[in-house]
Amino acid sequence: MPRFEDALRSVADRLDLPQPERARILQEISGDLEDLRTELIGRGLGEAEAEARALEILTPSEPALAALTSVHDRRRLVLGCVRGGPGDPGNGVGIAVAAQTVEALGEVHASLVWGGIRLSLMTTMYGFFVLLGAALLWFGLRHWHRRSVLSAA
Repeated sequence: MPRFEDALRSVADRLDLPQPERARILQEISGDLEDLRTELIGRGLGEAEAEARALEILTPSEPALAALTSVHDRRRLVLGCVRGGPGDPGNGVGIAVAAQTVEALGEVHASLVWGGIRLSLMTTMYGFFVLLGAALLWFGLRHWHRRSVLSAA
């Protein structure tokens, strides 16, 4: 049985994150607690005293757990935006190549050029609408979840 199981269970219950991130944070806290306990024993403290001192120093407070949750929420939203970002420069390059081709050919019918540009920009437009819908759904569900959790407490 892990040495700091009760303290880690308490942190896990108060940490409002999805499972992969929660497990990673708990594993890091557990490793830090073990390292500090070992260091304190090396400095001459008894095992029980070193364990209690490590818990006192490294058990995260409520504001620290709230900050971890906030950082995770912002990170998820930023990653969603960053992952969609390469499509816009790709469209820009595609339009530039089309412009060079039109320039090299000389005369090209305008409806053909504008039809191609419209088609290339449609992917960006649909991607924006998907991002907008996902962000609105995410914020709405997050608000509903927090409101329902607070009203249950």
